[in-house]
Amino acid sequence: MLALGGGAFTAPANRDLLQNNGVTVWLDCPFEIVERRVALAAHRPLARDPRQFAALYHARREAYALADVRVPIENDNPPAWSKPF
Repeated sequence: MLALGGGAFTAPANRDLLQNNGVTVWLDCPFEIVERRVALAAHRPLARDPRQFAALYHARREAYALADVRVPIENDNPPAWSKPF
């Protein structure tokens, strides 16, 4: 398993490499949740300006939708089936 940063999958060369060597999964999280999660993260310079952050989020969705699997995220609580035994 390999977890990538937000922009990595938007580059066609990266996407091709990943899709030709495994299964890609998009954790489709609503902007409101993403925004709340990164609100206090000073190490995320692209999230500092709320308007630019929202524009970046929406611009990347088209590329993310090319993933093999889409997992909709509805809240911060993982489903019961995903919790360890």
